[in-house]
Amino acid sequence: MIRNKSAAVVGGDMRQFSVYEQLLSQNNDTVLCAFEKCPLLGRHVSFPVCRDALYPADIVILPLPAFINGALNAPFSDEIISPEALLRVIPKSARLFGGRLGDDFIKTAEVRGFTVYDYISREEFAVMNAVPTAEGALAAAIANTDITIAGSRILVCGYGRIGKALSRRLHLLGARVSVSARKPEDLSWIAANGMKALKTGELYYCELDFDIIINTVPHMIFDKKLISHVKNGCVMIDLASVPGGIDLAAANSMGIKAIHALSLPGKTAPASAGRIILSTIENMLDETEMIRENE
Repeated sequence: MIRNKSAAVVGGDMRQFSVYEQLLSQNNDTVLCAFEKCPLLGRHVSFPVCRDALYPADIVILPLPAFINGALNAPFSDEIISPEALLRVIPKSARLFGGRLGDDFIKTAEVRGFTVYDYISREEFAVMNAVPTAEGALAAAIANTDITIAGSRILVCGYGRIGKALSRRLHLLGARVSVSARKPEDLSWIAANGMKALKTGELYYCELDFDIIINTVPHMIFDKKLISHVKNGCVMIDLASVPGGIDLAAANSMGIKAIHALSLPGKTAPASAGRIILSTIENMLDETEMIRENE
C-alpha cells in the first residue's frame, strides 16, 4: 500500500482513473490531470498538465502506453502534450512512472536528471496483466462471433504469459484448443495440458480450419500468404502491440474478419488493471526505498 505521498496521475484511460481513486483511498494527496472529458469525473477535479498542478508531486504516474503518435496518451483531454512539454513541468525531485515509455523518452529524462521507471518491464506486472488481457480476448471472441466458445476450434498463436492464461481459459470453457509455439518445452506443456501443440514455424503446412485465431506474438506471423490458408468464416483477433502479428488489411481483403484488440485491460477491466499498475509501482517504490536505507 502507498501512503502519505503526493502523487499526480497524468493522462491515460480508465486504468489511470482507477489508479487515482486508489491513491486517494490510501490517504495520498493526489491530483488528476488531463481527464476533463471523463464521464465518471463526478466530484473529482481534472487539472491541466502544468507546473502548478505537478509541482508538489513525489511521484508522477503516466499511462500505458505513455505516448501515442508523439504526444501524451490522454483520450479524455483536448490537450496535446508533447514529451518535451511534459518534462518541462514535472518536478525533477519526483519519481516518474509509466508504461511503455520508450527508450528515447527515458534517455532524455535521465539526462535531465529525472528518475524514471517503466513498469511494463516488470515480471509481476506482465503476469498479473495477462489475466485481464485473456478475459478481454474472450470477450472479443464472443462479441465478434455467432457461436459458443464451447466446441469451437480455436488457435492461440504464442505460449507466453498471455497465451498460457488465454489457452487455459478457452480449454476450460470446452473449446477445442490448439496452441502454436516455438520452444520444445512449450510444445510439451501444451500437449501435457490437453491441447494440441503446433509449431509456429510450420503453420504454413497445417490445415487452418479454425473458427477463431488469436495471436499473442508481437511479430508478423499471419502474413498474406499464411492468411490465404485460413478458412472462410474464421475470426482473427490480434492481441500483439503495434504493428501486431496479423496483416489485418490482407485478411479483410480476403473476406476474413480481423480485428486488432489493443489495451484490453483498460477497456474490459479498468479497475482490476489499475490495481495491477498500482501494485507494481508499490513494489518498485518499496525496492528503491530499501536500497536507500541500505546505502
